[in-house]
Amino acid sequence: MRRWVTEALVVAQAKVLLLQWTGVTRQKVSVPWTHVTDFNAADALADTIRDVPREWRSFSTAIGEAVGTALIQFDAVPECKRRVIDVSGDGVPTRAPRPKR
Repeated sequence: MRRWVTEALVVAQAKVLLLQWTGVTRQKVSVPWTHVTDFNAADALADTIRDVPREWRSFSTAIGEAVGTALIQFDAVPECKRRVIDVSGDGVPTRAPRPKR
């Protein structure tokens, strides 16, 4: 499956950013926009993401603020035609703003 994801990123010439987040005012770009131009770039990006230390532990969960911060990051890549936010978290929203359904 990893190869399918890698191939999809390369075919799309995707740009990927890693944003770590937790509570209110705790969002950090850990890996800036990276253009996945080929399989070597995809592998290098995977290695970089794997090696990024976790920024925070045991804080509230402000998913709405995290999504809002992620949306602002797209300003740096206006040429992107498809914009995806893939959220990974381990808790329920405990701080406002809550994401809209």
